[in-house]
Amino acid sequence: MDKMTEVLQKIRLAQGTLCKQAALKMALEVPGFEDFVVWTLNPYKTFGISHLPFWPEGLREFRLSDWITLEYYLKSMANRTLTGYMARVTINNFASDFDAAGQDLIRTVIQRDLRAGIGAKTVNKVKKIIPSFEVQLAYPSQGIEIVFPCRVDPKIDGVRLITLKEDGDVRLLSRSGKPLNIPWLYKYFTDWHEDNFMLDGEFHHPEGFQHLMSLIQSDIPSPSILSGTYAVFHHMSVEEFQKGVQFEPDHSLDDFGAESRIYHIEYTIVHNAAELDAVYNKNLLQGYEGVMIKKLKGLYDFKRSKNWLKLKPVQTLDVLCVDIFEGEGKYKDMMGGVTIVIPGTQLLCNVGSGFTDDERDNFWRCPHAIKDKVIEVGYQEMTEDGLLRFPRYYRIREDKDE
Repeated sequence: MDKMTEVLQKIRLAQGTLCKQAALKMALEVPGFEDFVVWTLNPYKTFGISHLPFWPEGLREFRLSDWITLEYYLKSMANRTLTGYMARVTINNFASDFDAAGQDLIRTVIQRDLRAGIGAKTVNKVKKIIPSFEVQLAYPSQGIEIVFPCRVDPKIDGVRLITLKEDGDVRLLSRSGKPLNIPWLYKYFTDWHEDNFMLDGEFHHPEGFQHLMSLIQSDIPSPSILSGTYAVFHHMSVEEFQKGVQFEPDHSLDDFGAESRIYHIEYTIVHNAAELDAVYNKNLLQGYEGVMIKKLKGLYDFKRSKNWLKLKPVQTLDVLCVDIFEGEGKYKDMMGGVTIVIPGTQLLCNVGSGFTDDERDNFWRCPHAIKDKVIEVGYQEMTEDGLLRFPRYYRIREDKDE
């Protein structure tokens, strides 16, 4: 039977989501591998070790008996009976016995990232074994009645960052629960006097979103990450966060002291559409990408909810649809989206959102109803490589044929 290290590599090498799911399904049959995946992706398990050194490579292959030992160490670190210096020494000594594949597996579980192009949602489609980590998400405001008065935040073009600190242990998480490697922020909140809290905010960078994504996705921290800033828009206790309590927009928050790279976002309470328009236009002039509209005393929902709405300008473009592709999951046997050509270039771009279920079904059964037609798509901006960011289908332009 394949070893844990071998099936992990098979998942990493598989091309496309469906192939990765098939590889994962087989891998979960290997003794120990399901527990390995759960320990790696469970957002509620932490080990109190932020960085791992490069270990001298040993000679031993990693076997099931070694996983049993490693799992014992993981449990000890998770319940904080093994911490600090002793935790680091224990793991370093243990890892130094193994070959590169074994050390990779150890590093993977402790750093809590499979590095295989799949996360908890994909794993749960194969087998529901990972507790979900959800945060509040917003709907576009178009077509939704806004209830006044409401809170309006500037919409920042960055990466969603959730900070959780429980019993001194700090976790920096993406909106999907994936750990984010921002060392200076980790150290700040480890040393900060408060404990048992959750901060919800946006981490952004003066060089823009794409540069920030390259920093966040790198295994090795770049000095440029020091220029990032953390805009906090909600702050509550861990208990309040887990219960999804009502957030109070006028809640008094502690100051972050001399650390100017962390700040509380300035919001406005508006009472009618005219005030909302004024705040929206002001934020656009100040360089924000739009505004977030939040119900006063609304629940913190662990899903996309109308308690939060986003309002931002959308650019549109008429483009040629050259192909369609099949959907996945709920859209299997339906159209998943279309492939378009960026005008004036030979660049291809996929558009997968904006279609109704009826349109997906109809276009899949009759591709030429949309293929080789000019369609109108909305997008936020052009990326540096000339593609559309957040493209969304609007309609077929029957009045245009090129």
